[in-house]
Formats: sequence, structure tokens, C-alpha cells
Amino acid sequence: MRFGTVRELWRYPVSSLTGERLEMTNLDDGGVAGDRQWGLFDAGGLEAAAPESARRWRPVPDLCSRLGAGGLEISRDGAVWHAVPSPQADEAASGISVFPSASCPSAPMRRRATSAATCTS
Repeated sequence: MRFGTVRELWRYPVSSLTGERLEMTNLDDGGVAGDRQWGLFDAGGLEAAAPESARRWRPVPDLCSRLGAGGLEISRDGAVWHAVPSPQADEAASGISVFPSASCPSAPMRRRATSAATCTS
């Protein structure tokens, strides 16, 4: 039985940000390994980036995310990459969203309420 053909593989390490095209990947219990392991949050609270439903988050998909050799990275232009978590990554995200933003692991945020500010280095 044939179900279809895979034309492209994409991973989105940070939910709502542009992801990375892959040639191959591993699958785990959650799907594509490393997919949507992090989220972008309003640093002043627990609101997660939701560009599909909240106007203030609409520029967020202009940020890029990837799993580099040293771990998770984000970029505003695809040329300069910032390790996540880091003040530089938060500054890049805040610059595009025009309000303070912070990157946080997604799974812990779903399990318990915590301040987004505690998720960055």
C-alpha cells in the first residue's frame, strides 16, 4: 500500500519561526526530532507567539531557526546566527516583535506556569 511521496522535509526548532529544510531526519515519539522544542514568549508574561491569531506577533515568522552544530540558533537575516538561549537571541526576537521577547523550552511551558524571563540565560 502506498500513502504518498515526501517532497520536502522541514523542521521548526522554534514554534512560529521559519524553520530549516532537511535532507533527512530522525523521528521520535513526538514526530520530527528537534521540532518545536522551543517557543517564543512575551518576556513580560506567559503569552506564546501566535502570529496566526495575534497581530503583534505577525512579524515573528520573519525570524529563522535552526539546529546548528552548537545547538539551537535564531537569525533575523540568515547571515548572523545567535545561540538560544542568549541575550543576543532575545534581542533579535525583541527587535522584530517590537516588545521584549524571550525564548523558552516549549514542553516545560505546557506542563507548568513559570515566568518567561526565567527561560533565558
